[in-house]
Amino acid sequence: MTSRIHSVVVVVSDQEAALAFYTGVLGWVKREDNQMTPDYRFLVVAPPGHTTGICLGPEHIHGRAAP
Repeated sequence: MTSRIHSVVVVVSDQEAALAFYTGVLGWVKREDNQMTPDYRFLVVAPPGHTTGICLGPEHIHGRAAP
């Protein structure tokens, strides 16, 4: 049985721009930033004090970004 949700994926076309928006504009914090492979960066942001975050997933891994 699942006891909590770690993160959900939001597909983005530019991880750096998305990170700047979530942290700079919304005031969220970067929870994880791991270079998993040369072309895949696992990047999670969350509101301060929250355990569930948003994985800013690159579209070349997760599919096309929403408009």
